[in-house]
Amino acid sequence: MPRALYLFPTHWSAKVLAVDTWSRRRYAEIFHDIPALSEIIGACFETGTEVRKKTIKFQGSDGSKRRVDVSVLPTRDRSGAVEFVACVFREVAPTSSDT
Repeated sequence: MPRALYLFPTHWSAKVLAVDTWSRRRYAEIFHDIPALSEIIGACFETGTEVRKKTIKFQGSDGSKRRVDVSVLPTRDRSGAVEFVACVFREVAPTSSDT
């Protein structure tokens, strides 16, 4: 079954993550510029692995170095199979090493 991630549109996700929040594409395509995030989401879909508050570093659309804490949580159907994945993001304040 093809895996898709649907993003709820927020100003923050569009601005900080520089993604098309109305897109109906696979998560690897949505986050192609943030491969660590694609890997975490993929692992959650494949194994049901839950991730909480993992810091991901990436380059923002404005060229700045950015960091977000991400939690990735699976939601299962009645049979126990992963039905969809919820991603929660929190921007982390820049540090002197981010400049």
